[in-house]
Amino acid sequence: MASRQEATVRAEARRRRQELDRERDAADARVEDLTAGVLMAIAARDLAQEQLEARSGELGAALRGLLTEDVPVERAAALTQLSEAEVRRLNRPAGTRASAAPESGPPQPSLGRATADGIEGDLPGAGAGPVARRGSQAA
Repeated sequence: MASRQEATVRAEARRRRQELDRERDAADARVEDLTAGVLMAIAARDLAQEQLEARSGELGAALRGLLTEDVPVERAAALTQLSEAEVRRLNRPAGTRASAAPESGPPQPSLGRATADGIEGDLPGAGAGPVARRGSQAA
Protein backbone atom coordinates (compact mmCIF):
# COMPACT_ATOMS: atom_id res chain seq x y z
CA MET A 1 0.00 0.00 0.00
CA ALA A 2 2.89 2.35 0.67
CA SER A 3 4.09 2.07 -2.91
CA ARG A 4 0.61 2.85 -4.30
CA GLN A 5 0.31 5.87 -2.00
CA GLU A 6 3.86 6.93 -2.94
CA ALA A 7 3.01 6.65 -6.64
CA THR A 8 -0.11 8.77 -6.12
CA VAL A 9 1.83 11.40 -4.18
CA ARG A 10 4.58 11.45 -6.83
CA ALA A 11 1.99 11.83 -9.59
CA GLU A 12 0.38 14.75 -7.73
CA ALA A 13 3.80 16.36 -7.19
CA ARG A 14 4.61 15.95 -10.92
CA ARG A 15 1.23 17.47 -11.89
CA ARG A 16 1.81 20.47 -9.58
CA ARG A 17 5.36 20.97 -10.90
CA GLN A 18 4.15 20.82 -14.51
CA GLU A 19 1.43 23.37 -13.73
CA LEU A 20 4.01 25.67 -12.14
CA ASP A 21 6.33 25.11 -15.12
CA ARG A 22 3.53 26.14 -17.52
CA GLU A 23 2.86 29.27 -15.45
CA ARG A 24 6.58 30.08 -15.33
CA ASP A 25 6.93 29.49 -19.09
CA ALA A 26 3.95 31.78 -19.74
CA ALA A 27 5.43 34.45 -17.46
CA ASP A 28 8.82 34.06 -19.19
CA ALA A 29 7.14 34.46 -22.60
CA ARG A 30 5.38 37.65 -21.41
CA VAL A 31 8.68 39.03 -20.08
CA GLU A 32 10.42 38.23 -23.38
CA ASP A 33 7.63 39.88 -25.39
CA LEU A 34 7.64 42.98 -23.20
CA THR A 35 11.44 43.18 -23.29
CA ALA A 36 11.38 42.92 -27.09
CA GLY A 37 8.81 45.73 -27.16
CA VAL A 38 11.04 47.91 -25.00
CA LEU A 39 14.08 47.21 -27.18
CA MET A 40 12.09 48.00 -30.33
CA ALA A 41 10.86 51.26 -28.77
CA ILE A 42 14.43 52.21 -27.79
CA ALA A 43 15.63 51.58 -31.35
CA ALA A 44 12.74 53.63 -32.77
CA ARG A 45 13.44 56.44 -30.29
CA ASP A 46 17.15 56.46 -31.18
CA LEU A 47 16.30 56.69 -34.88
CA ALA A 48 13.80 59.47 -34.22
CA GLN A 49 16.41 61.32 -32.11
CA GLU A 50 18.94 61.09 -34.96
CA GLN A 51 16.33 62.37 -37.41
CA LEU A 52 15.32 65.17 -35.04
CA GLU A 53 18.94 66.25 -34.67
CA ALA A 54 19.41 66.24 -38.45
CA ARG A 55 16.21 68.25 -39.02
CA SER A 56 17.17 70.63 -36.20
CA GLY A 57 20.49 71.21 -37.95
CA GLU A 58 18.68 71.98 -41.21
CA LEU A 59 16.26 74.24 -39.37
CA GLY A 60 19.14 76.03 -37.65
CA ALA A 61 20.89 76.60 -40.99
CA ALA A 62 17.69 78.02 -42.47
CA LEU A 63 17.20 80.28 -39.45
CA ARG A 64 20.80 81.50 -39.64
CA GLY A 65 20.12 82.42 -43.27
CA LEU A 66 17.07 84.40 -42.19
CA LEU A 67 19.01 86.13 -39.43
CA THR A 68 21.86 87.04 -41.80
CA GLU A 69 19.29 89.11 -43.69
CA ASP A 70 19.17 91.37 -40.62
CA VAL A 71 15.86 89.93 -39.45
CA PRO A 72 15.82 90.31 -35.65
CA VAL A 73 15.29 87.22 -33.53
CA GLU A 74 11.91 88.55 -32.39
CA ARG A 75 10.67 88.94 -35.99
CA ALA A 76 12.13 85.58 -37.04
CA ALA A 77 10.25 83.98 -34.15
CA ALA A 78 7.01 85.66 -35.20
CA LEU A 79 7.49 84.71 -38.86
CA THR A 80 8.24 81.07 -38.09
CA GLN A 81 5.87 80.67 -35.11
CA LEU A 82 8.81 79.51 -32.97
CA SER A 83 9.59 81.00 -29.60
CA GLU A 84 12.44 83.47 -29.41
CA ALA A 85 14.28 81.01 -27.16
CA GLU A 86 13.89 78.26 -29.77
CA VAL A 87 15.15 80.56 -32.54
CA ARG A 88 18.20 81.42 -30.41
CA ARG A 89 18.80 77.76 -29.51
CA LEU A 90 18.55 76.62 -33.11
CA ASN A 91 20.75 79.52 -34.23
CA ARG A 92 23.68 78.15 -32.22
CA PRO A 93 26.18 76.07 -34.18
CA ALA A 94 25.34 72.34 -34.07
CA GLY A 95 28.31 71.48 -31.85
CA THR A 96 27.13 73.80 -29.08
CA ARG A 97 23.53 72.56 -28.93
CA ALA A 98 23.22 70.17 -25.98
CA SER A 99 20.16 68.44 -27.37
CA ALA A 100 17.49 68.94 -29.97
CA ALA A 101 14.88 68.06 -27.36
CA PRO A 102 13.35 70.82 -25.28
CA GLU A 103 15.41 71.62 -22.23
CA SER A 104 14.01 70.71 -18.85
CA GLY A 105 14.28 72.80 -15.75
CA PRO A 106 14.30 76.57 -15.45
CA PRO A 107 15.13 78.52 -18.60
CA GLN A 108 18.74 79.55 -18.86
CA PRO A 109 19.52 83.13 -19.88
CA SER A 110 20.89 83.62 -23.35
CA LEU A 111 24.15 85.49 -23.62
CA GLY A 112 22.75 87.30 -26.63
CA ARG A 113 24.04 87.62 -30.14
CA ALA A 114 26.30 90.37 -31.37
CA THR A 115 24.98 92.29 -34.36
CA ALA A 116 26.17 95.35 -36.20
CA ASP A 117 23.70 97.40 -34.12
CA GLY A 118 24.62 95.99 -30.72
CA ILE A 119 23.66 92.87 -28.78
CA GLU A 120 20.40 91.02 -29.18
CA GLY A 121 19.17 88.72 -26.46
CA ASP A 122 18.91 88.51 -22.72
CA LEU A 123 22.01 89.21 -20.71
CA PRO A 124 22.34 87.95 -17.14
CA GLY A 125 21.68 90.76 -14.68
CA ALA A 126 20.31 93.06 -17.35
CA GLY A 127 16.67 92.36 -16.57
CA ALA A 128 14.20 90.54 -18.74
CA GLY A 129 13.82 91.20 -22.42
CA PRO A 130 16.13 92.19 -25.22
CA VAL A 131 19.01 94.52 -24.53
CA ALA A 132 18.57 97.90 -26.16
CA ARG A 133 20.74 98.40 -29.19
CA ARG A 134 22.96 101.39 -29.63
CA GLY A 135 21.05 104.31 -31.02
CA SER A 136 17.61 102.84 -30.27
CA GLN A 137 15.12 103.67 -27.58
CA ALA A 138 14.47 101.04 -24.93
CA ALA A 139 10.91 99.79 -25.22
